[in-house]
Amino acid sequence: MEQQDFQSKVLRELMQQEPSSKKAALSELAAILNCMVQVERDGTETAVVLRSQRPEAWNKCFTLIQKTFNITVELGSIGDDRKQADGFLPGTERTYAFYGESAKRMMTLMQLPDRFEADEKCVRGFLAGQFLCVGSIRDPQKEYYLSWEILNEPQAQQIARLLANTGAVLRRTDHGRGHALVTRDSGVIVDILSLLGAHVCMMDMENARIMKQVRGRINRKVNCETANIMKTVAASQKQMEQIHMIRASSIWETLPESLQQMALLRERYPESSLQELGAMLEPPVGKSGVNHRLRRLAALAEELQERSTDSQEKEAADL
Repeated sequence: MEQQDFQSKVLRELMQQEPSSKKAALSELAAILNCMVQVERDGTETAVVLRSQRPEAWNKCFTLIQKTFNITVELGSIGDDRKQADGFLPGTERTYAFYGESAKRMMTLMQLPDRFEADEKCVRGFLAGQFLCVGSIRDPQKEYYLSWEILNEPQAQQIARLLANTGAVLRRTDHGRGHALVTRDSGVIVDILSLLGAHVCMMDMENARIMKQVRGRINRKVNCETANIMKTVAASQKQMEQIHMIRASSIWETLPESLQQMALLRERYPESSLQELGAMLEPPVGKSGVNHRLRRLAALAEELQERSTDSQEKEAADL
């Protein structure tokens, strides 16, 4: 799943969800319009121009206007005479302008309901509308990232405050184009998706988190087991060299039967663990008993090595 695919899925889910109340619908519509609207002068007339690159934001905006106020927005064609427009005229691609009474109505719709912050449903609707316009989220299978890209200071403070009131604290960064509220905390992202009402995408996010955790545990276990195997192989290799040295020397025949049996088993089963070697002995012994016998063999091998070194140094001195 690509980043844009997951983001599009979140935006589509937010676009399709129904407001929980008329006041919540007004809050969401106001949030969308405040992100999209620019007031411009067209000669002697004031135009309310809506701009956005997101079809989900346009769709939700038109749907809320139609369902909340029973107003059908009709897209006409651009003519030379813009003053025919007491309604809704399209400008360039993804740009639409309102004139006359429709412009005044749009300005009214940009106003948030009284005391909307005290209504949880209104806060959810407002944040969902804002996210439809300026929110960004990446594929959780690759990385955890969610942000609001905001152009002005009041909006940045408002969204940060609303999110903080729900327990979601985002890091703020300022750049040349405006401000951003960002989080890379998977738990915070899950909480925000739930807050916005994107429950299907929230479950996708949770599944991605679980899969990452499972893969992480498996990788750690595999790495640990690999390290233990390498450690066992290295120890076994050294033990084999020591046993070969002892068997090639005159002290082999003088060793107790228990040590000879231990040396022969290790030679025959170089990859076996201490527990497995102990089970093969007659009578069987535990790991500590096997370890004790191997240490005695190692001490004998070191003693033989020291004797060989001393003998070589003496021969060299006689020369």
